[in-house]
Amino acid sequence: ANDFIKNYVSLLFIAIFIYSIINAENDRKSIVYASAAAFATALSHVLSFGVLALFSMIIFVSSFILRDASRSIRNVSASAAVTSLMILAVALTIAPQIVGYDTVKLFSFINKPFENAFALTPFRTNFAASFVIGTAGIVYGVLRRSRFSAITTASGILLILLNLPIIGSAWLFRFSLMSSILIPPIAAIIVGEVEERFRLVAFLLIIGLMALSAIPTIPMLRPSITMKEYFEIQKIQEYIPAGSSLLVPNTKLRY
Repeated sequence: ANDFIKNYVSLLFIAIFIYSIINAENDRKSIVYASAAAFATALSHVLSFGVLALFSMIIFVSSFILRDASRSIRNVSASAAVTSLMILAVALTIAPQIVGYDTVKLFSFINKPFENAFALTPFRTNFAASFVIGTAGIVYGVLRRSRFSAITTASGILLILLNLPIIGSAWLFRFSLMSSILIPPIAAIIVGEVEERFRLVAFLLIIGLMALSAIPTIPMLRPSITMKEYFEIQKIQEYIPAGSSLLVPNTKLRY
């Protein structure tokens, strides 16, 4: 539970970065906010920190390739990227406690990124929806060429990369959680900028794709034991003396 709390608190700082870059009018303030968001993310959760670092770098590169992003978006994304790289350098050399000593996880992923890559997990079914939504963000960014093109393109690229089904099951489980912060920029920008006659269609399409991403998790939203097993556990006290030790042969039966 503690890991999930850290994960979702850290999403707030990525949201602050996205807000700063979308509303980048005062370069100095936006740069400060973006750099502060990168630092706060590093202190809260290493996975979110990695996502923000990659996100800011891809936005920066995309802004040059597409040539339509404002100078403010380039400056803000560059500030977050540089701050992230500086923090990573310090965490790898001088002060690993900045990211909670989690740099070891980075090396672990680099060494075995595809371990158990073909194990069946519900999160592998997310790839189809993530690919469609991500592709929509990339295509929209390339064809629309608005000031937000770099953001939708970067969101789409990172969304696809984090949900690749060839990633090891232990990593894919964690990476998939980050889709919750990468889908909203694509959805909001497309719905906000698309021509009036296509807005409802675009909105329904995106809602449908988001629902498709959620469908695989529905079977998991249930107790891990049946009611019959629950009542059996309640009766244990009638047969086992107080203070006894119980031997559980199957550790998957957590109850």
